[in-house]
Amino acid sequence: MLVHLHTSGKIPVGIAGCWKEPTFEAKWVADIGRSMSFTERFEHDKWVNEIKAKKEADRLVSQAVAAEKAEDEVGTYADASADHPYLVRKHIEPHGIKIDRAGRLVVPVIDQHGEILSYQTIDAEGNKRFLKGGKIEGGSMNCAVIARSCSWVRGLPPVHQSMRQRAYTVMVAFDCGNLAKVAKSAKEMFPSARIVIGADNDQWTDGNPGVTKGRAAAGWCLVRSCTNFSESDMTDNKPTDFNDLHCLQGWMP
Repeated sequence: MLVHLHTSGKIPVGIAGCWKEPTFEAKWVADIGRSMSFTERFEHDKWVNEIKAKKEADRLVSQAVAAEKAEDEVGTYADASADHPYLVRKHIEPHGIKIDRAGRLVVPVIDQHGEILSYQTIDAEGNKRFLKGGKIEGGSMNCAVIARSCSWVRGLPPVHQSMRQRAYTVMVAFDCGNLAKVAKSAKEMFPSARIVIGADNDQWTDGNPGVTKGRAAAGWCLVRSCTNFSESDMTDNKPTDFNDLHCLQGWMP
């Protein structure tokens, strides 16, 4: 949570935001029992605009620093091997991702022009962390070969067992909130391709963000959205993604 307070003016005001959801913003203005005067409103709007401008400038600097760090670090890491505990448990292959000196998988986040923006680490237990300050929006990891379709999904595991079976180009969006931005990039990169969104079915999370964001991205980009479970499937195992389906039921053509 990010909070800015302005109490030096005539009317105390504040802005709250969220690092994980950059578009989220909540404003607070003290109740003075009347409407603001023209001067007070002008001062308020000026302060809000200054805060927003500084926040955006700080964000861009942080992203640039993180991108440089990611580029340098990823270049020093060895290729991950197929015997990493997470890959073994998920029945997937590394497909060119890296491994750091702490034994964590390192998945680069790459923009439409092939530049590394950031990376995500995955430890043996499956805990995932993004590089602090790195840009995720619009970034993806691409794998497999260009064939007759282009597909993207939310996380690493579903990619390699659902889409790679058919040799599709796969763009990993990392996060359901990033689906629409990656969808836009996919349409620009592959304008004639048939696109499928392999969204997570977060049936154990309120609001099912995977399905909700997947369908929204599909509607916005005029592409096809594909979810992987009905809520009655495999409830004892609490599956959420295509890789869970593969591990439980095997490959289904």
